[in-house]
Amino acid sequence: MSDWLHNLPVPVMALVIFGFTYLLTAAIFAGVALVATGERAKSLKAISPGMLPVLGIIFGLFVAFTAAQVWGDSDRASAAVSREASALRSPGQANVQRELIAALEQALDARRQRIIVSLAAVNPVKWWCLYLQAACALLVIGLVHCDNRLGSAIAMGLFATGVATSVLLIAAHDRPFAGEVSIKPEALLQIMPEERGKS
Repeated sequence: MSDWLHNLPVPVMALVIFGFTYLLTAAIFAGVALVATGERAKSLKAISPGMLPVLGIIFGLFVAFTAAQVWGDSDRASAAVSREASALRSPGQANVQRELIAALEQALDARRQRIIVSLAAVNPVKWWCLYLQAACALLVIGLVHCDNRLGSAIAMGLFATGVATSVLLIAAHDRPFAGEVSIKPEALLQIMPEERGKS
């Protein structure tokens, strides 16, 4: 996902993600409705409903693996900020030059780690795979329920809501230092006297 989305307020990000997901769902629903007429409806209805749990499980695994990366990046980012702030506090209390140098090296290492983590993001291939898997599940839901359009619309809408919710949760936390739900530099600002005076 691009940077503009990650920098949106969470409610606006939710509107964009839910809107896109529901638009995708409506397109799949309309496509199935166009194709599933007459004899083709009977043929399409023959698709096994047993595919739904399999596709749902695969989608769930995609979400879990993607979310695990995001939570790990967030934890590493928070730890890097804390380590950097802790190391920068130490020079003020150091009595020996050796301790001062060691503390500055720790601060620089923590800063490098913070910069590395700030570049971490869910790559586009994972996002495409996540949405492709969701589209496959939506298509099978539509095909299995092609003889009952109301039931199909409800089932597809419920699954689409779950997809959008999962994507919103991951996207809101994807970039550890960007967006409304990000790690703030309070620990670093506390050790900077000029910044303390301003706030």
